[in-house]
Amino acid sequence: MGNIFTPLLAKIFAGVSAFAIVSCLLLYIWGDGWRDKAHRLMSENALIRIDLQSLKTANEEATKRALAEKAAQEALDAKRKEESDAKLAEARKDARAAAARYAANNRVRPQTAPGGSGCTNLSGTSTTAGGLDGPCPDAEYVALGREDFDILIDNTIRLKEAADWAKSR
Repeated sequence: MGNIFTPLLAKIFAGVSAFAIVSCLLLYIWGDGWRDKAHRLMSENALIRIDLQSLKTANEEATKRALAEKAAQEALDAKRKEESDAKLAEARKDARAAAARYAANNRVRPQTAPGGSGCTNLSGTSTTAGGLDGPCPDAEYVALGREDFDILIDNTIRLKEAADWAKSR
C-alpha cells in the first residue's frame, strides 16, 4: 500500500494548477482589455496633442495676419489724417486770410485798452464808459477786438467742419 497522501496531493496540485492556469488566462484577457484601453487612450492623447498644436499654430498665424492688417489700416488712417490735416490747414489759412482782409477793410482793431468801454462806432472813434447808460450808441454795430475776431473765425471754421462731417455720415 502506499502513502495515501500522494494521490491526495496530486489531486490538490492538479486542482491548484488548473485554477492557477485559468486565473492566469483570465488575468491575461482582463489585462489585454486594459492594454487595449491604454493604447486607445494614448492614441487619443496623441491626436489631441496634434489638434492642440494645429490650433496653436492657426492661432499664431491668425494673430500675425490680424496685426499685419491692423498695421496696414493704421498706415492708411495716418495717410488719410495727413491729407485731411493738410486740407484743413489750407482751408483755415484761406479763411484766416479772408478774415484778415475783412478785418483790414472794416477796421477791426486790437483789444481795447483797460478802462475803455469797447464801444467803437463805425467812424472808428471810441467812446468811453463814462456817462453812457446802456449799450453803445450803435449797438447793432459793436466792434470786436482782433483777438476775439480770430477766435470767432476759428470756431466758425470748426463748426462748419463738424456740420460737414455730420452731413457726410
